[in-house]
Amino acid sequence: MCYVWCTAAIGATAVYPIDLVKTRMQNQRLTSSVYEVMYRNSFDCFRKVIKHEGFFGLYRGLIPQVVGVAPEKAIKLTASNDCVFLISTIVPRLFLSKH
Repeated sequence: MCYVWCTAAIGATAVYPIDLVKTRMQNQRLTSSVYEVMYRNSFDCFRKVIKHEGFFGLYRGLIPQVVGVAPEKAIKLTASNDCVFLISTIVPRLFLSKH
């Protein structure tokens, strides 16, 4: 079970900066004075996060994400493995049994 959690944590860590940029792009508001958006595009958002918050700003909020993702991935992988096991043991018996 530990390998499932580690796999989920690595996956979440790898894609988190992209998810952070996507979320900030979706949540940005127009500034009231000039009606400008804070980020022009994804690359601008990425650059501004690093400039103003540093490299680790891209990973702000990662721990709750990993804590939430790990159980979900563990359930999916365990269910998938169990289904594969059941199918590989039951299906051959159904078709190869002698009548």
